[in-house]
Amino acid sequence: MSETDRESVLIAAWFHDVGYITSHKNNEEISSKIAKKFLVKEGLANEQIAVIKNYIISTILTKTPKSLPEKILCDADLYHLSSP
Repeated sequence: MSETDRESVLIAAWFHDVGYITSHKNNEEISSKIAKKFLVKEGLANEQIAVIKNYIISTILTKTPKSLPEKILCDADLYHLSSP
């Protein structure tokens, strides 16, 4: 993965459950909006923000992750299910 992809997946990981502050329903959509608002304010490029939002949305249980960063984030998100 490129350095930008690593950074994006890390940022997505930080934000992916933030939406629970508002609601447990559609928390990924809420999380992606919160992330966008923060990242715009911090001056991150719109292209990278769109990628990060997509990574967050990929953690919805009914979605199938396609890219390697999406798969990494989804595996990390569900890791606890494989733990004793």
